[in-house]
Amino acid sequence: MRQVIDTKLHLIHTGEHLHFSDSVSAVSLEDFPEEYLVVSPPLHTSDHEKIFSAIYQHIAYCNHNLLNAGHPYGAMLSTEELLQGHQDVYAHFFTKVIQPPNGHPWMPKPAGMYAVIYLKGNYYEADHAFQTLLDYIRENNLTPGTYCYKEAVLDEMAVAHENQLVTRISIPV
Repeated sequence: MRQVIDTKLHLIHTGEHLHFSDSVSAVSLEDFPEEYLVVSPPLHTSDHEKIFSAIYQHIAYCNHNLLNAGHPYGAMLSTEELLQGHQDVYAHFFTKVIQPPNGHPWMPKPAGMYAVIYLKGNYYEADHAFQTLLDYIRENNLTPGTYCYKEAVLDEMAVAHENQLVTRISIPV
């Protein structure tokens, strides 16, 4: 329980120190350590019924198996799909954990440099943020990694109104 509280406090601190122009931050390069992600089965779909079913199943699986360190769930999108303009095709859902979870489906999120943008407001209205991030990657001749990671920084548990939600969108470069 202490880990969950510490994680939430860290996320709130991160979200409070961001600056936004309209609903997005400036793109920045951030160095991230390796992280461990419990992942849903592959989706590779934009079908909303399948997406919501997968989210529900993923959250239920993590809750049932006590796989939660206080991070909200996130989504992985194929950068190949994003570069083709498919910003609503989800590859996996994930939940961060502290250590590799033996006996559960997981993937490492690679350590390294990421191009990062933050979105303020509705998590599902991210088209402008995705486009700004991809434009930055192209303009700076960066090579994107396999997946884009979309994860809540300030979720419904941390803010009172939807327009205060903060989402981090990051792509390894």
